[in-house]
Amino acid sequence: LESLHPQTQALSQAASAHATMKRFLGGEGASRKLAKLTETTPSGDPTAIVSWNINGVVPRSEKNADEVRRFLATCGADCVFLSEVRLKAYCGVPKHKKGDGHERDRRRPQAKDEELDRVRALFDRDAWHAPVYSLSDTKYAGSAVLLKRGGASPKRVWFDLPRVGELDEESPRFGTRHELDGRIILLEYETLLLLHTYSPNNGVDGPHFAKRAAWEERIRTFARDIKEWGRKPLVYVGDLNVAPRDEDLSHPSWFKRENNVNKRRLGRPPAGGWVTERLDPDDEGQPGCSERECRMFRELLSEGAL
Repeated sequence: LESLHPQTQALSQAASAHATMKRFLGGEGASRKLAKLTETTPSGDPTAIVSWNINGVVPRSEKNADEVRRFLATCGADCVFLSEVRLKAYCGVPKHKKGDGHERDRRRPQAKDEELDRVRALFDRDAWHAPVYSLSDTKYAGSAVLLKRGGASPKRVWFDLPRVGELDEESPRFGTRHELDGRIILLEYETLLLLHTYSPNNGVDGPHFAKRAAWEERIRTFARDIKEWGRKPLVYVGDLNVAPRDEDLSHPSWFKRENNVNKRRLGRPPAGGWVTERLDPDDEGQPGCSERECRMFRELLSEGAL
């Protein structure tokens, strides 16, 4: 294409893109539905699992569609979790807003038709079931899971952390409760539980520190309860927003120190302004690198036998 006239080159690229869209959408670009997970019989366990922060599924469908398709075609996974999909949950009420109390379908994304078509075109319907989503009120956070057609199929799917007693009870295949930011997807397979989370960032101030600590306590309690339950082991994956060892960082001393220069954290000031007092030493460092976060992660591994 580099040898072609620019206008000819652009037309050739457009034709190639249109051919790809036809393959994944069908017809003359008409929407083709992917097979749903509900159409499968629960069976087996996954043997290859991928977790990926896709940083917005709409921009990836616009800017990196070929790379995404190529990765999904070659990664060899039975199960691909996507975090930070940044699609909002469907709400039938006009001019809805975050936290307005209106009912939402958190498994159904809401966006422009052309955006949803591009997103659907990312996923080869001959290879993958339709994504299973857990979405928030706005284009924030949110998760999804892709499951290989013909591969292991989960018995049940939750979008929050169920009580251990619920695991022993008869329940629908898909849970109805969702973590409100769409940060949790839990799959129960034949011999294991597979948990994916998009853990909240530790932020730059006290309220964010407290939110992250409360989150870690929930996850740690759940993992400990599953260990004591003892029926199936827990496998935990996701964007956990923590770098627990120096080996996980390119420059450990910088990441563990540089957010408490001149008694404040780097970056934009939070809504309440910068903290004026020096931070607790356990909270110093870039988010994900503080000693408090690393300690909480070590405690999770130990108490949950992960």
